Parts: sequence; C-alpha cells; structure tokens
Amino acid sequence: MKISQLDTGLFRLVIIVLMMLLLVFFINKSYLKNRETIESVNFELEQQNFIKTVALVNGQWLLEGRPRTVTFSFYDQGNKVGRRQNFAMSKFGWPSLPAARQANYCLDLWAAVINVDAAEAKQKIITQINYHKEDDIYCQICDGNQQDVCLTYSTKTGISSAE
Repeated sequence: MKISQLDTGLFRLVIIVLMMLLLVFFINKSYLKNRETIESVNFELEQQNFIKTVALVNGQWLLEGRPRTVTFSFYDQGNKVGRRQNFAMSKFGWPSLPAARQANYCLDLWAAVINVDAAEAKQKIITQINYHKEDDIYCQICDGNQQDVCLTYSTKTGISSAE
C-alpha cells in the first residue's frame, strides 16, 4: 500500500497541531502555577510607578512656581507624549483630582497617576479608603490578591507608606 503525499501532509499537520496544543497546555499550566507571584509583582511595580509619578508631579509643581494645577505628560515607548493629565494640586504640592468628593476618588487618582484606565485599575484593587479631613484627602489602596499589601497616600504628606 502506497502512502500519498496528501496523507503525509495531513499527518504532519496533525503532529504540528498536537505539538502546539501541548505547548499551550504547558505554558498555561506554568502561568496558573505562578499567577499569584506574577500579580503580586505587578502590584509592586504599579506602586513604584505611583510613587515615582507623584514625586515627578510634585517636582514639576515646585519648578513651575507652585501653581494650582499641573499638566503632567506621560510618554509612550517612542518618547512621544502619549497622554496629558491635569492634576489639581493640594496646597502642600501633592497631586489630586478636581472632583475630590466622588465615591471612587482614590481609585480614580490611582488610575490617573499610573496612567491606566479606571476599569482596569478596579480589577486589581481590593480596597480603597477615602478619608476627607480639612485640607487633606487620605487614600489607602490595597492589592486585590494580598490585602496586607497597601499604599497610603495623602494630599497633605504624599506617600506615607508602601507596604
């Protein structure tokens, strides 16, 4: 019995598809096994991004002569301005948002500072505390996977803790 070229090609195609499925299976298994670690590191990187950006906005506020608002430019990978964000500045020089009394203020501030969509940020954050007192807005933002990993921010003192 003679094997045709069509049968050989079909056999090769089946082998390639099986190999691809196995590869996808093992990659997925590896990801699921390390998912908690990956998400924990992701939140830590976002915390560092928040801390760095808040410091840069504060520095820009000082350089510009302490204006009431600062327009901060976020750059994309090609070093071109990707997006600009207007921050209302507290009298202490820390960024805030114009609508300070909204329910999701801290989450919206977090998203604005790390330059992500608020809906994307909401998926990763488990708790957010808004506390308004006199000229201060206090925010505590915690990781959605590890509730004991939090960042504390105040429009009066800036970053007071990143745990």
